[in-house]
Amino acid sequence: MAIMEAIRHNVKPRDLITKDSIRNAIIMDLALGGSTNSVLHLLAIANEAGADISLKDFDELSYKIPQIIKLDPSGNNTMTD
Repeated sequence: MAIMEAIRHNVKPRDLITKDSIRNAIIMDLALGGSTNSVLHLLAIANEAGADISLKDFDELSYKIPQIIKLDPSGNNTMTD
């Protein structure tokens, strides 16, 4: 229903993907002990969306955000666990 509503209002991905939303994704990745692939993917998404994100954002946030779990592949738990 939310997707249909977005289509009706002509909401595009670039309307939703902002510097703040990418930084939010970085925060989640850091808290979950995410993958180094996330860095590459989030930088690529930010670039396509025109959001000013760089490795400095990852570095800055990595000092502020505690890791609350270490998920697979670097840890033993999966998202299902």
